Amino acid sequence: MSTIDDLMAENAKLRAIVAELRSQSEILEAAPVAIQSFDKDGYAEYMNPAMMTLLGMPNAEISRGLFNILTSPEMVENGSSASFARAYAGERVESPEVPIQMSNFDAKRWGLEKAGLMWAHQVIIPIHDDQKNVVGTCCFMWDITERKATELAFLEAQRHEQIAILAGGIAHDFNNLLTGILGMATLAAEQTDLETIRRQLKVIQDAAEQAAALTHQLLAYAGKGQINARPMNPVQTIEDAIRLMTMSVPSNVEFSASFGDSGVINGDETQIRQVAMNLVQNAVEATEAHGGHVYLTAGCVTLTEEQLAEKRFSVQPGSYFSLVVEDDGHGMDEDTRSKMFSPFFTRKAKGHGLGLAATQGVVEQYGGVIRVDSAPDEGTRIELLLPCEVMLEEIAHDPSAELRAVMGNPTVLVVDDESSVRRVISDVLERRRINVIVASGGQQGIDLFRDNRSMIDLVLLDLTMPQVTGDMVFEQIREIDPTIPVVLMSGHSRTEVQERFENATVSGFLSKPFRAKDLARQVSAALPEA
Repeated sequence: MSTIDDLMAENAKLRAIVAELRSQSEILEAAPVAIQSFDKDGYAEYMNPAMMTLLGMPNAEISRGLFNILTSPEMVENGSSASFARAYAGERVESPEVPIQMSNFDAKRWGLEKAGLMWAHQVIIPIHDDQKNVVGTCCFMWDITERKATELAFLEAQRHEQIAILAGGIAHDFNNLLTGILGMATLAAEQTDLETIRRQLKVIQDAAEQAAALTHQLLAYAGKGQINARPMNPVQTIEDAIRLMTMSVPSNVEFSASFGDSGVINGDETQIRQVAMNLVQNAVEATEAHGGHVYLTAGCVTLTEEQLAEKRFSVQPGSYFSLVVEDDGHGMDEDTRSKMFSPFFTRKAKGHGLGLAATQGVVEQYGGVIRVDSAPDEGTRIELLLPCEVMLEEIAHDPSAELRAVMGNPTVLVVDDESSVRRVISDVLERRRINVIVASGGQQGIDLFRDNRSMIDLVLLDLTMPQVTGDMVFEQIREIDPTIPVVLMSGHSRTEVQERFENATVSGFLSKPFRAKDLARQVSAALPEA
């Protein structure tokens, strides 16, 4: 009797296990999340209906024992194989965004009914036996393609909005400047009194310099501003700038600064100074309405991985120049924070909103990072880190060299497709008893240099020209005469030009727009000694 009872009890246990397995199977089959398991070698085993629907695979048996998640070229390409390898090593791996290009798979072999790009959220877990050995993996996935498309559409809309703001801001500011330039130029053309003409020309000059400053800020926003890099102490630079700036801080704003260890980086003093002044000026304006405090700290520090994680900076451990500006002013809401670095976005009654945009551009140009913490009525804290590292060497010339006398009557070949630029350069140089040959394009420049090589002492070369570019002209001239001094001219930054001509011998660089004295100084420095 006991044997029968034991058998019945064992049968009941088996029935319970079967019922539990059936229940679990029903759960897996009905689960809205796509599930697939793989054996210890990476071959496909179980696939639930949700996974079949996700992949567009009508029959799960097609891939069983044939598809290997670790060696499939398609899975290797999109990084999934590496994720599964981590799971086979015992790690739970979650990837919020995995691109799966269904068109890469052999649709006929696997019976796939889907094509195109799909995005999925993926979670992979190891499967263990009783001895805790990994005997397989299980993957959970859900389709986020629609959400991804919505995010991309939102980002595209933001991009268009920023472009519209940028274009509108540039048009507004340049129209104002051009109105002054054109108006004063017209009046000056009608005048006979020399003093009046000089005064009107001064207005034109001031407006042109404002336009040049605006373009420099736009380049800084784009991360392509001109860097006059040299060894500098950023702490000392900011300390000197702040000392002057504190004189203009309103009496109801308490400003304090603390400076830590000094260090040396290769950088542009003007840019670093402007970054600090932009941040301090914004902090002061955020507090001056009701009074408050503004704090600045600057110093060179060595940060560990733990310290960077605490500061929430995603950079490598190492030495950095740290600048922190914080205030207890009105703070910013989330919408304002998301737009604060956009060009021409501003909450001020005056100003064009390029200060913070340019600041971010400079930080990125130096390979640094910037973080903003702010909330309404809780103030704002901005911290930036600039790596202490050697940057590309400057193109070999000294832009601050004293203007030396030009002996004899040297000849300069000017190659530029803009007639007004050629006219200005010719007038400036001819007044200094320098002969000028002008070329209105790249090919003409090459031909003139070849035909007049014996009398040309220097080439002034614009880099941005149609058809035959400045780079092509430079190469051809160097083939004709490798020793001829060449001064490059460009509206792009010195850094970009350095990268393009890193291995070439260049005698100088003129950043457009430039003043007459800058042109004369550069030409006199580049001309061969008499």
